[in-house]
Amino acid sequence: MDQEPRTIFLWSTPRSLSSVFTKCISFVDNVQIWFEPYSCAFSNKIYHSDNDYLKSELNNPTLRGLFDKQDKEPTSTLKSSRNWFEEDIMTYPWVKAQLETPEPIKSFRFIKNMAYNINGDINLGYLPDIKCQHTFLIRNPLRAYSSCKVALAASKASSNGCEDMDTKRVNMVENYPDFPINTFYDTLYKLWRAVKTMEGNVPVVIDADELCNKPDILLGKYFEAVGLPWSQKYLSWDASGDITKKWRTSKERMNPHSELYRVWYKTAIESSRFIPTNKCVLSVDELPRDLRECVSKAMPLYKEIFDSRIKIND
Repeated sequence: MDQEPRTIFLWSTPRSLSSVFTKCISFVDNVQIWFEPYSCAFSNKIYHSDNDYLKSELNNPTLRGLFDKQDKEPTSTLKSSRNWFEEDIMTYPWVKAQLETPEPIKSFRFIKNMAYNINGDINLGYLPDIKCQHTFLIRNPLRAYSSCKVALAASKASSNGCEDMDTKRVNMVENYPDFPINTFYDTLYKLWRAVKTMEGNVPVVIDADELCNKPDILLGKYFEAVGLPWSQKYLSWDASGDITKKWRTSKERMNPHSELYRVWYKTAIESSRFIPTNKCVLSVDELPRDLRECVSKAMPLYKEIFDSRIKIND
C-alpha cells in the first residue's frame, strides 16, 4: 500500500509573511500546497451564506471591503487551474473531507491557513482526522498590525476608486467591528495551546522576521523539524506566479483582477526570496490608538509563543 504524504499545517496571522513562506515551500519536490482552505471556508460562510443575519452583515461597507469585487471580477476569464475551486463549494465540512482524502502520489502536503479561520480552539472538529504536524509562523504584532493597517487602507482606497488613502482614515477596531482583527493573536494563541495538548504533536514555531534575516539558518532548521528534505536551492525561487497553478485554493483568491489578490497576495506571489527586515524602532506608546489597542492586546500572547520558537543559535 502506498504511503500517505506527510501533512504539515502552517498557522499564522495576516501580514506575517505566510504567503511568501508558502511560495518557498511550493518548490519542494513532490509537495502539494493547499492555500488557505479554511480562509476560503470562512469567506464562503460569510459571503455566500443564505443566512439572513450574515446577509445583513454584508451590508456593512467596511466588511464588504474585505471581500469586495469578488462577485464583480469574472473568474471565467482567468487562465484557471484544475486545482482552483469555486469558493462557494468550499465549506468547512468540504475542506475537512478533502484533506482526509488519500493522496498517495505526493510525498508532502503543506496546508497554509490563518488561525482565526478556525477561531482558536472552537472549530478544531473541522481539522482532518489524520496524522499531521502543526507549525506556526509568528510575527511581532507591531509589524503585523502596522502592515495590516496599510493593506486595509489600500483596500479601502481601491473600493472608493482612489489610488491611495491615508492610514489615519482607517481604524482597525471601529471600522471593522464584524471582522476579528483585534483577536488575530488570541485565536493563534488558543490554537497553539490546543495543539500542544494533541497526542504526539509538538508545535513547531518560527518567527517571520528572524526567518527573513537568517533564512540560511532558520529555513533549514524548519525543514529538519518537519521532515522536509533541505537544500540551499530553497533560499530563492522563481518570481513568476506560475507555481500557484499547482496550489489548491479558490479561483477568487487567485484572481489577479480582484482587490483581494492585488492588496493581500500579489507581492508575496511575485516574491523570489526572503527580504531582510529592519529592526522595529517604534514603541507602542507612539502608535495610533487603534494600533496601540491591537498591539498591546497581542504582545503578551506573541511573546509566550515566541519563547518556544526555533532559535537561530540552538
